[in-house]
Amino acid sequence: MLPTAIVGGHTTARVDGRLTGTGTFDIRATGENKASARADILNVSLYGLSGAYANAEITAESDVAAIVSSTASLHTTGAVTVRADLAGGGSNTASAIANGLTAPGFIAAGAFVARAIVAGAVLAQLDGSVTNSASVAVTATGVNDATAKTLTIAAGLAGFGISVQWAEVTAGATVEATSTDDDDNQVISSTGTVSFTATSRNTAFVHTDVAAGGLAAIGVSVPTATVAGLTRASVAADVTGTALTVTAASANSATVEMRALTLGGIAVGIIAGEATVTDAADTDAVVTATAVVRTPGGAVGVFATSQNRATVAATSVAVSALAVSIVEADARVHGRTRAEFSGSLVATDPLATALTVTARSTNQAAADAFVANVTVIGVTA
Repeated sequence: MLPTAIVGGHTTARVDGRLTGTGTFDIRATGENKASARADILNVSLYGLSGAYANAEITAESDVAAIVSSTASLHTTGAVTVRADLAGGGSNTASAIANGLTAPGFIAAGAFVARAIVAGAVLAQLDGSVTNSASVAVTATGVNDATAKTLTIAAGLAGFGISVQWAEVTAGATVEATSTDDDDNQVISSTGTVSFTATSRNTAFVHTDVAAGGLAAIGVSVPTATVAGLTRASVAADVTGTALTVTAASANSATVEMRALTLGGIAVGIIAGEATVTDAADTDAVVTATAVVRTPGGAVGVFATSQNRATVAATSVAVSALAVSIVEADARVHGRTRAEFSGSLVATDPLATALTVTARSTNQAAADAFVANVTVIGVTA
């Protein structure tokens, strides 16, 4: 059985021309992508062989993007907002579930795979100029959830159960609020505040239960949870306003829960789980070297905040005359948190009141393993 759900459509709001007015300019893209695949199998036979591969994917083509391109120019006495977010505070969600029971034959074998991928970005890009405005706000808010679950039970004279899971928020699932000034001619001018804000929550979650029973019983589980999405707020333009704030905030979580039960004369349980927040899952708030900032009588703030957690919890239980249990639990956090001001802060009359550059992170990696063998002869690794 091969249930498959794939979402690959983008949502884009884009301005390329010159706009002049007296009201609010609101360039907004709002989308929500969901992919769900599920397989449930019951196989009762003398010789039972069962398998399923559930695949749920939100592809890299599923971006939600609000873009003011480099050819655009905006002039207004009102506010300018560029926003990319998800509908109703929702999330981009991929869920894959594969469950199977194979019994009670002479030979019972089940192999079940679940794969959940989120690869779409949420982008707010102000690459054109704003020559006049009451305020400028560029905001990207993204929530990405990838979940993979399996239940595999095989019972017979000889029972073999195998499960494999992937849940991943890929490096393509970025959340970014940015300005890009490749030609060094971008201007953002306001009589009020200017802000760039990127906020993300990325979750990869895997849960697996595998059980095998028989005179010979083998249970194998290999789950992986990965978060690799970048969160970035950056400014490269010449900025004039009463204040400038650049903020990037992220919460990244990769979690694996795995349990294996083997019952038989000879019982083998093998589980190997990995949860990783990768070095691509950076949280960056940056004013680049090309930026020239003027905030007469106002403050400049650059703030990067992240919470990164990788967790693996493994349980293996074997009841037999001869039991072999092999458990590997690996949890890693690599994502960077950076706040940087590399531009120029121009002396004005009055002077800017403050420049604050702050990076804060909380990183936690936890791997727990519990092994119980009720046996005459037991081997644990």
